Amino acid sequence: MLHRNVVRSQSCERNPMTQEECAIETADTIVNPEARWGASHPTLGALRDGPSRAVFRPSPSDEQKGSLKMPRISAVNLSIDVPDLEAGILFYKLVFGFLETSRPLPIMAVLDAGNLSICLHEKAQGSHSSASSTDLRRYDRHWTPVHLDIHLEDFESCLKSIKRAGGAVESVYRTQAPRSVAFCSDPFGNGFCVLGPG
Repeated sequence: MLHRNVVRSQSCERNPMTQEECAIETADTIVNPEARWGASHPTLGALRDGPSRAVFRPSPSDEQKGSLKMPRISAVNLSIDVPDLEAGILFYKLVFGFLETSRPLPIMAVLDAGNLSICLHEKAQGSHSSASSTDLRRYDRHWTPVHLDIHLEDFESCLKSIKRAGGAVESVYRTQAPRSVAFCSDPFGNGFCVLGPG
């Protein structure tokens, strides 16, 4: 069995901290796997590859058995559910210039976002999000644990465009980090961040 092993940030090693403090120290801190699985877990033993890098490392027993086969990945896309496909396409086109490249299904559009393809899926409000969950889709503002971080040059202009297109700019931090960042959401409650130049 393969587990995701992660590397502690360098600052965690320089300063005396508990594992929990280390895990939440900064956005660059990655959780120490021993905190979750215990130091004796057979697949632990994170590799040092610099802060903020997650690495996969099989246990010696996995390697000896030849049971570990990594998939060949040809592309990574990000999917976003929206209640109205045309409205979703329009928002992401007007605000970020993402262009539709294909329509594999009547309820799905693929957008070119530069270095990423985004698949918009039209899914009804109140529909089941998973066969193994009772959670229903909703399009009021909701927690979006996986979200877009969009880096761009014209930060202030983009914030205006988000509002004009029906999205929300919820929090803006212009001086607290190395670059300006805004926490936002599209008109369908999906969160995303906009980051200005560094």
